[in-house]
Amino acid sequence: MVTLMDANYVMDETLGTSTFPVSSLKLGEKKEVQLTFNDVTEMTLELSLEVCSSTDLRFSMALCDEEKKFRQQRKDNIMHSMKTFLGEENSKNLTTSRDVPVIAILGSGGGFRAMVGFAGVMKALYESGILDCATYIAGLSGSTWYMSTLYSHPDFPEKGPKEINQELMNSVSHNPLLLLTPQKVKRYIEALWNKKSSGQPVTFTDIFGMLIGETLIHNRMDTTLSNMKEKINNAQCALPLFTCLHVKPDVSELMFAAWYTLKLLVLWQGLGRNLP
Repeated sequence: MVTLMDANYVMDETLGTSTFPVSSLKLGEKKEVQLTFNDVTEMTLELSLEVCSSTDLRFSMALCDEEKKFRQQRKDNIMHSMKTFLGEENSKNLTTSRDVPVIAILGSGGGFRAMVGFAGVMKALYESGILDCATYIAGLSGSTWYMSTLYSHPDFPEKGPKEINQELMNSVSHNPLLLLTPQKVKRYIEALWNKKSSGQPVTFTDIFGMLIGETLIHNRMDTTLSNMKEKINNAQCALPLFTCLHVKPDVSELMFAAWYTLKLLVLWQGLGRNLP
């Protein structure tokens, strides 16, 4: 199916759709196809059918090779941390990395309340040494806000949650009206327009996300998941799992809702498909 769109400043308009049976194409052959939209607009496209040798999606429920390598490295690091945490007497049976359990820390959702609560939990786990024994840290909503603040910080993990929490406290204590200065509003509009121009939908969630990001990581707004990957290159930190809920604009979330996971090793994962 081909959809013909008219690009507008506020909202793109759908002019019509047309279909073409791809099965009628022969492998390697180029063919000019004439499509008609609403019986008034005609368009000629050159189509060809090719075999893709490198797929963008990996169809598997198994862990990717990078995550398997990370888990092995992390187990080696955790074994040393667990011996320190448990003491010599209580870690006698911890002889190889195969004896190391996989520990995950889970944070709940709930906006700023969840973020503040998770900040306190992470500080306690860090200072007690338990955080060094974890393989994964997972969260959603407010918990992921804190995880993003932590893993995007240039001095983490050398600088722990105690110091970063103080910076976070100062950030959320600012007057919220400072988020709406002309310079910042201009930056928000440019970012949202760039997203819209690339063909991605823009919703209220994007605007809310810009305000949250400006509040928590205002000087690191251009940070990406790929940038955070250096925090786990040597398995020196637990692997963060950012979860989100996928819904459709025209379908109630009670009828359709799918959980997706964003990792630093796998960009997108859900329904047995993932984007390395």
